[in-house]
Amino acid sequence: MEKILDMTTGKIPSMLLRFAWPVFLSSLFQQMYIVIDTLIVSRFLGDGALAALSNCENIAWLITSFMFGIGMGASVLIGQAFGARNWERLQILEGNAYAMCWIVSFVFIGLAPLICKPILIWMQTPQDVFDQSYSYLSLYIAGAGGILLFNMGSAIYQAIGDAKTPLYYLILSSFINIALDLTFILVFHTDVWGAALATVIAEWLTGIGLMLQLLNSKAKWRLERSKVRLQKEVIDDILKIGFPGAIESSAVSFANTIVQGFINTFGSIVMAATGAFASIEGFSFLPITAFCQAVGTFTAQNVGAMQKKRTMEGCRFGLFMMGISSFVLGMLLLWNSESLMQIFSSDPQTISYGLLRAKITLWFYPLCGLTHCLAAIFRGAGKPMISMLGYVLNWGLLRVIILLFVLPHYHVYSFLCWVYPITWLGSSLFLSWNYMKLDWFPEKKEIYLELD
Repeated sequence: MEKILDMTTGKIPSMLLRFAWPVFLSSLFQQMYIVIDTLIVSRFLGDGALAALSNCENIAWLITSFMFGIGMGASVLIGQAFGARNWERLQILEGNAYAMCWIVSFVFIGLAPLICKPILIWMQTPQDVFDQSYSYLSLYIAGAGGILLFNMGSAIYQAIGDAKTPLYYLILSSFINIALDLTFILVFHTDVWGAALATVIAEWLTGIGLMLQLLNSKAKWRLERSKVRLQKEVIDDILKIGFPGAIESSAVSFANTIVQGFINTFGSIVMAATGAFASIEGFSFLPITAFCQAVGTFTAQNVGAMQKKRTMEGCRFGLFMMGISSFVLGMLLLWNSESLMQIFSSDPQTISYGLLRAKITLWFYPLCGLTHCLAAIFRGAGKPMISMLGYVLNWGLLRVIILLFVLPHYHVYSFLCWVYPITWLGSSLFLSWNYMKLDWFPEKKEIYLELD
């Protein structure tokens, strides 16, 4: 039987930290995908390939983020069903979630050759990195089904309080990815598409592995083969929670894609610097992401168990810890940003652009951390519309307005960097106001116990 963590009982601080630790390690190894790809590509294929890789990251996430949002909806409902001890509903949710994954996987295979070139043209991708960007992106999107399967399996395990099983599979996936990266690029001398192929294969192997373990489990929350199908009433339930999260993720990714488009106008050196700094920044944000996942799971399970007082105590502790940890992480990254940038590039100009972004954005990390923590709370409580509006209005709409109507008149990279803290401030204020104002705890337990 898998080792789960029932977060409806026990001391709240130790419970959250015990859950967050394996989630952090999982996020650490997941970030290794990006960093290892970036390091190998930059060292063995050059800055042009690195620019192509960084150019594709936001686009790839835009394509897959919609389904990730649906996965968040399934995860919240599964966590609530676990808290309510409704095993039948939990299994039905699992089966429908996996059915959606498989369908979307085949859709991505058909879409990849049709959408990649128009997207790269719209992104104003420089001609000197266009072919490499196309080869990476088309292969990544075609194989995105493995990424969906792995993330859905991880979300299900984490929803029931088991953060260790996804960690073990992610460690395995990371080693597979490293081995295949080196094999494709150094042995078979592939271009940047070899890094995409390595990621796709690693994710498919471990994604299927997680699904098979759920199928063969003897626990009450096991995945039943007979329940792997689409049922309208269940899909409706998942979409009510997941669709706002999908819109949220897609809107943010869309805005980041526009950001990347403006970054592209500064040339391949700025593109390479941005990609390298994003990889560094990703590591610093891992503890924040892990703790947000713990708070979200805690909220979902305790909402399902109808423990209002415990839920609110856990949320207050989570927000307090988030403010402290995000500030400390931002300062550590700021003080070490130059030496970290030198890992990815030896070009002084590339390093200088990375340092410029660090000096502008890292002071405002607590705002970013607060936004993520509040959003996780709202999702766990079954109120994703609030977090969706916070992100769409600020990380999406406000970010796009600044880029489209202000940046063209001030075409300097430092101004582009200020887009991030400005929109972090807007989202944190919006979500904080809603957190203090609204009674977001559900009034009726039955909405988590019954199917319509």
